[in-house]
Amino acid sequence: MGDSLFHGQEKCTKHDNTRGCDSCVCDFFRDLSDDINFCSQNINNFLVIVLKGIGPLSLNGTTDPTLFRFVRFEHKKCCVVLSYEVTTATGTATRNLLVNCKDIIAVTCVQDGDLAAGTFN
Repeated sequence: MGDSLFHGQEKCTKHDNTRGCDSCVCDFFRDLSDDINFCSQNINNFLVIVLKGIGPLSLNGTTDPTLFRFVRFEHKKCCVVLSYEVTTATGTATRNLLVNCKDIIAVTCVQDGDLAAGTFN
């Protein structure tokens, strides 16, 4: 494993996980909450979330992945709070999503507009 993501650790679970948040993805969100930015220090990055058995998470009823921003990680419960934008009758609004990090199998960082460069199959 490379040092860039797990800081020299030989396995994905580098934290003391007394509550069972022992996955690479949970460690990723734990690091984000500690200001260790896997997404290259660019505050304009969004996250695409891939759920177990579902694929990229799309909350708008299309196949386009929803773009999320990290809000916080609740390590005692393995919960990640993410925000996303929705279009309303009067403009846009920010909504929050609470998801268990153990249900996420992958996360990728993208910039708004990057999705045209790749596919999620």
